Amino acid sequence: MLQSIRDKSQGIIAFVIILFIALSFALWGIHNYFYGSAAQKPIVAVNGVKITQEQFATAFDRFRQAQLVQYPQLFNSQAAITAMQQQLLSSMIETTLLTQDAHKNGFSVGKDLLELTLAKMPVFQVNGQFSKFRFEQFLNGMMFSQQQFFDELSTSIMLAQVQSGFLLTSFALPYQVNDSIQLINQSRQFSYIELPAEHFLTKVTVNQQAIQQYYQTAKQQFIVPEQISLNYVSLSLNDLMSKINPTPAQLKQYYLNNINHYTIPKKWHLAHILVAVAPDSSEQDIAAAQQKVALLTSKLNKESFSMVASEYSDDLATARVGGQMPWITLLQLDDTWQKQLLVLQKAGEVSAPFKTEQGYEIVKVIAIQPAVTQSFDGVKAKVRSDYIKQKAENEFAKRSDALANITFENPTTLMPAAKQLGLTMQTTPFFNKNGGSTALLQDPKVIATAFSNDVLNQGNNSDPIQISDSQVIVLRINKKIPATIKSLAEVQLIIIAALKQSQASQLAQVTADKILQALQAGGSLTGLAKQYGLAVAQTSKPVTRNNNTGKVNSGIVNAAFNLQQPSAGIVVATVAPIANGGYAVVRLDQVIEGSLPKANNQAVAKYYRIGIANGLGQLEYGLYVNGLHQSSKIKVYSQPQDLE
Repeated sequence: MLQSIRDKSQGIIAFVIILFIALSFALWGIHNYFYGSAAQKPIVAVNGVKITQEQFATAFDRFRQAQLVQYPQLFNSQAAITAMQQQLLSSMIETTLLTQDAHKNGFSVGKDLLELTLAKMPVFQVNGQFSKFRFEQFLNGMMFSQQQFFDELSTSIMLAQVQSGFLLTSFALPYQVNDSIQLINQSRQFSYIELPAEHFLTKVTVNQQAIQQYYQTAKQQFIVPEQISLNYVSLSLNDLMSKINPTPAQLKQYYLNNINHYTIPKKWHLAHILVAVAPDSSEQDIAAAQQKVALLTSKLNKESFSMVASEYSDDLATARVGGQMPWITLLQLDDTWQKQLLVLQKAGEVSAPFKTEQGYEIVKVIAIQPAVTQSFDGVKAKVRSDYIKQKAENEFAKRSDALANITFENPTTLMPAAKQLGLTMQTTPFFNKNGGSTALLQDPKVIATAFSNDVLNQGNNSDPIQISDSQVIVLRINKKIPATIKSLAEVQLIIIAALKQSQASQLAQVTADKILQALQAGGSLTGLAKQYGLAVAQTSKPVTRNNNTGKVNSGIVNAAFNLQQPSAGIVVATVAPIANGGYAVVRLDQVIEGSLPKANNQAVAKYYRIGIANGLGQLEYGLYVNGLHQSSKIKVYSQPQDLE
């Protein structure tokens, strides 16, 4: 049963792990909640475990830095900042509760799972393979030590295991599925009168006093945001590459120095027999595996390798094809396998049994492709490209460091950097916090940096900004245009339109309420519509919740499905808001219970059952989290905004 759950859960666990990893990295330091200095002042204590002011401040600073890259506008107001601080603190408390309870219930993460998860994370992959360089680059950029990262990842996986336990063990009973099908596929017929605000515009007037009052109370709507123009210098890898023109002698020497790069490595086509041994196997299990290995070794003296592999190998994927594996190189194998292949030099040779992490292996060489060194003339174009790229990348790295140093040592000007590095000073058009018209001014990193306190108010050069892997810029303010408020004359027509729309919307609502009252008192919907110069519309056929096809206003459909079922002699109706400030009077005429489609009804029922079970699992997990909150001792010492 447990194995079955495990097999079914791979996809969903992976998804949940990603969610928890994202949360952990946003919080920047879950592990430190449990091992931080007790001498620091706490902001909150969760069952005695303190989250200190320093931990929270660090978490929020890093969270803000990460969000500024994509959403700089989130931090434009103190109210928004306070709301995000509260949300972050709540997340930290909840993560602490979940981690404590997971440890209490014996959850843990093994080293193998940790390494496997790391290797499969897309953010660390290049061409589908784990990149150690990208991993180290990530750690440096995010200010993580390797151990801190593994602690964070371990916590994320553990909490994902907890959540997946709820999601993968929930189920739906037949009556729940039937009730849901009837409700979800239910259709309704209804009649309605639409009262668009535009219908009442000719019946409202606006005086100058109202215009003046609106302008005074809504001046913030008419602010022209602060605008800035930037000066910047750009260091481009492509520019450096265009200036490198190697000689034939340099290319030939580069080819000789990097000959392995232009050599197609030796390849082996192998077949293998695996006798699997689990890492936690008992001595008895190991002895049994060794006996099986001895038996298979004996059989290989009498039977073909492919027959023995097909019948006895524990690697089911290759056993079907006589144990044959894809062509491989030494670099694709670990040290144990490499040592064996270095001994096996001819097709048909069979290795002695050897031990690996998976168990015992016996390997046969089917064929060998020797290494082939490509001629210089055959790869000359590639050698030239590689040479130029390597030289340019080295120069790019040196110049990037120099750019950072020069602009730091001369914080009020970009001229020394431009002169020493041979760069051209460039200027942008004006733009505001929402970005500008060019690709550079739409880059969230550029916008956030340009409007940062250090650059905007202190007048300093920015730190180097990596626009891409091949471009770095440093910017500073060129000119500013302060924020201004448009005059009343400039916005008077806008205000008049807004006031008229508001009054017309109010009049539409009042009229709709009157029609509803008269309808419930026994009036005719058609007669009431005529009385106010309106028309009655009716659904031509039953409408479902999600199959409206846009013919009926979605607000009207939602209102119809929120009404209780009609009964004899009782009018069931309501007033609902619709688009652009309008209203509608909606009367429910008939309810038709839903059912499964005749075609593929078993398959559809299965999807309903799975969906309902997943929903119940989410509900159960939410109740579990809520229960942790209710049963825990959470002491708040101060609010986030009090720390500023």
